[in-house]
Amino acid sequence: MKRFAPLALIAALALTGCAPKALEVAPGPSVMPAAQEISGEDARQAWADEQITDWLSANGARSIDALFSPYSHVDSWESLENGELIVHTKDGAHDEVALGMIASDILHGTSENMRKVTVINEFGKLDASYERID
Repeated sequence: MKRFAPLALIAALALTGCAPKALEVAPGPSVMPAAQEISGEDARQAWADEQITDWLSANGARSIDALFSPYSHVDSWESLENGELIVHTKDGAHDEVALGMIASDILHGTSENMRKVTVINEFGKLDASYERID
């Protein structure tokens, strides 16, 4: 019963329009703060992430784990130049055919601003590239 009394008092005060200072909510700022500028490297990685998200969506997947081989071997990605994506694989995409299938599928599952996809195996010894021709 002793625990109920403070709650009942707070509820009664709230119903009458009187609220203790701890329960009052101060209004937030009326102007949204400016977004921080993203550095070149971060912007390219954000673009690369967006391309992979678009590719996953085009394949009806939310993650790499939902894909079948050889696409499930995609491990990481980066963009060193605008419009170009470099994809690294692991655990099984060891031949140029598999790498080419991944590159082609990513290129066709992304927007027109993707110019080139290069897929590299985990050992860095094999790669396949597909390029969009205007």
